[in-house]
Amino acid sequence: MTHIAHGLAPRRAGRLRPGRSRARLAIIGIGAWLALVPPLWAAGPAGVQDLSAIRSAAREENPGAQLLLGLGYLEGRYGLHRDPSRAVYWLRRAARDGQPYAQLKLGELYTKGIGVPADPSHAVYWWRRSARAGNAQAQLRLGEALLAGRGTTRDPQAAARWLARAARQGNAVAQYQLGKMYHEGYGVPQDAARSTDWLSRAAAQGQSDAVKLLHLMEEA
Repeated sequence: MTHIAHGLAPRRAGRLRPGRSRARLAIIGIGAWLALVPPLWAAGPAGVQDLSAIRSAAREENPGAQLLLGLGYLEGRYGLHRDPSRAVYWLRRAARDGQPYAQLKLGELYTKGIGVPADPSHAVYWWRRSARAGNAQAQLRLGEALLAGRGTTRDPQAAARWLARAARQGNAVAQYQLGKMYHEGYGVPQDAARSTDWLSRAAAQGQSDAVKLLHLMEEA
């Protein structure tokens, strides 16, 4: 993956200068908060409506602000017109500085070919970085890519390890995938007890595939 990583060395985050507005200072915390609770992005978190403050902080190499600006261009927020290319530009800058949610989103854009040419290997590269930082959704995406051999070499054992990390964080899809692997003995030793445990956890969260597989196992 060295060819992918070329030129992607993290940049040092800039410091906010004295006298900046409180909105500028809030951006750092909001960006970090978004990385932990990305679904709440749709609600439009309070305190980030100051577009000029977001732009200024993003230019000063603040990864949280770069993430917000990238999502703004991606989803047409803060009065910005949707612009996938600019979204990729700012998300990549945040991702280079180690922002896990930006890394996750960048991987998704490479998968779908939005703002960049579709490239599964680039998607895997960014998901791997995000997964190593602890992002459960990236761990799921990386595990699925390793299962399918999409953008990387097929490796069921490695897939199981990443899916297990996501499953332990409560990701229902990862719990289902892991339970299915234990049921089939694919990538892990066949283990009915572990299969039932993970499938039950996924089913408890309403994961329909897990519910169906549990019913089939009970009828067998």
